[in-house]
Amino acid sequence: MRSHNFIDLTGQKFGRLTVQSLSQEPRKSDTKWICLCDCGRTSTVGSQNLKGGMTKSCGCLKTERITTHGLSHTQEWQIWRGIMDRCHSESYSKSKPKVWARYGGRGIAVAKEWHDFVTFYRDIGPRPDKSMTVEREDNNGPYAQWNCKWANRIEQGRNRRDNALYLYQGEKLTLAQIMERRKTDVPYFVASARMHDGWDLEDALTYPRYKHRPRGTRKPKSVEGKRWVRSKKQTNLDPETSSSPPQSEQT
Repeated sequence: MRSHNFIDLTGQKFGRLTVQSLSQEPRKSDTKWICLCDCGRTSTVGSQNLKGGMTKSCGCLKTERITTHGLSHTQEWQIWRGIMDRCHSESYSKSKPKVWARYGGRGIAVAKEWHDFVTFYRDIGPRPDKSMTVEREDNNGPYAQWNCKWANRIEQGRNRRDNALYLYQGEKLTLAQIMERRKTDVPYFVASARMHDGWDLEDALTYPRYKHRPRGTRKPKSVEGKRWVRSKKQTNLDPETSSSPPQSEQT
């Protein structure tokens, strides 16, 4: 006996599926429907999956997406999948709450067109180098074509919300910017760890690697090397030049 809330879906189309008739299969809760897919195959699908958009084909759509681009096991696909998870996956908010808080938890989203990997790959292109990941130029903006590019760790380090800034030759710069201006054999990660431990800027950039901290360098001795930290709500030191999404329509 049909419920008074029964809605006949016969003839309606959901994605690639056209509802043909009510299924005679025994059901536990959800009403089942026999659907004809655009590819010619039939499948039995529940009302909730159809109306909720969870099932859009007999399975051919998923197969096409994986086999058409042939990139499901590439680094680009893994990076895209990570972006989607930390911005839109509810399970990610529970398994990695600290990461979620920096992305989906504060409203960072992926542009609707980039929910499709093929479009993402076409817009941003192949990964130029293994050291590069996707960077958002506006740290408070979405993952979208106008706001993203491939960038290495140093380039991304300039754009962090919690960047430490140091006074160097009269300017407030990130450690990465300072190291680009002067030659040093000290790797970035070593210099960064030293500054975090309270080294003097000059010692952090010149003292040989694998050597212990020289005496008397626990705190900076002068204004040069003084450390500032950006507010998490800022993306630029000067409010008048802070970045914002372009007014033109996103593509």
